[in-house]
Amino acid sequence: MESYIGYVLPFVPGCPEALVERKLLEAARALCDDAWCWRKKQESTIAADATTLALGIDSTAELSDVPEFARDGRNSIDYEISGTDIIIPAWSAESTIKLTMAQRPPITATELPAGFKSIRYQKVTEALAEMTKAILHSMKDQAWHDPREAVTDKSAYDFYVGKIRAQILRPNPMAEMRIIPRPFV
Repeated sequence: MESYIGYVLPFVPGCPEALVERKLLEAARALCDDAWCWRKKQESTIAADATTLALGIDSTAELSDVPEFARDGRNSIDYEISGTDIIIPAWSAESTIKLTMAQRPPITATELPAGFKSIRYQKVTEALAEMTKAILHSMKDQAWHDPREAVTDKSAYDFYVGKIRAQILRPNPMAEMRIIPRPFV
């Protein structure tokens, strides 16, 4: 956590380090909800007439969302989440389920989980720092309270969230933008 705290403490003079750590965890939860940056893929085969599939969520994480769900190669939205299980309608034949889960640190976490720390995007670190600064600057009756800085930090956070989403959802946009020349007829 010290590597993340170094991005925040210089901008909130007088703020205790323990408070920065707590707000950093809040910012990590918000970032995981907004950008789906901590993802885990799962592929399972379920038997005929099965309606429940256990999600393989890390023990140090909570489920935030299921951005991708496919049954037998077809994308679907026909599911419901119940705790750590996903409830799906029963089919008459065996099915293959592929899904991607967006995870977040649990509310009771005291430090960032190792799975979250393994995310290698520089923009994740910058987004965490900006959101943490926005939360701290918006705390009234504190020496570091600054509403203008809070708005600036929040807009910078939103900018980084957009960049992270683009990097995750379209990892190589230049491949999509390539123009293939065709001969004139």
